[in-house]
Amino acid sequence: MVWVAALTGRDDSSSRFVLDAFIDGRITVVTCGWLVNETIETLVGIEVPVDKVEKFIALFSESEHVEIVTIDHQEMGSPDPTDNALFETAVVGGAEHIVTRETKLLKKLKPAVRAYYAQRGIAVTHHQDFPGILRARERETPQAKKARVTERRLRPDGLTMFYRLPKPVRITAIGLTHAP
Repeated sequence: MVWVAALTGRDDSSSRFVLDAFIDGRITVVTCGWLVNETIETLVGIEVPVDKVEKFIALFSESEHVEIVTIDHQEMGSPDPTDNALFETAVVGGAEHIVTRETKLLKKLKPAVRAYYAQRGIAVTHHQDFPGILRARERETPQAKKARVTERRLRPDGLTMFYRLPKPVRITAIGLTHAP
């Protein structure tokens, strides 16, 4: 799992980059209760020290850059049915990227399914590619950033106002293994 690898792996790993980008507020994590529980069960199952697991839980529960959505556990076209929650979470939460360590998932995802997510603005991204994607986005021209971060809101008097908001990349992240 991206989060498990980030907490247990090397400091220079791409999974750690994802964690650091989250901590720095450069990305917003879109997740669901099921995915959080799966991550915690995996961390406990591989005997990550309890204090590290508790820090992870606190990080996710206290951060303004985590959005936990409710899902219905629908079939979403994943080659691995246990990953359907991930895909559903990405759609429900409006994620821009599904970041995964699962090379098998990336290879077996049918083109029609990948196109379905692409039409919704969701890229299925290998965790090693994500740092380059995020860095490129952070180097965008001011005009491109302005166009991307405009949010339209309706005022009480019925007039439309536009706000420019710093908008971190929204990701849903999963991993390589599932809890035992």
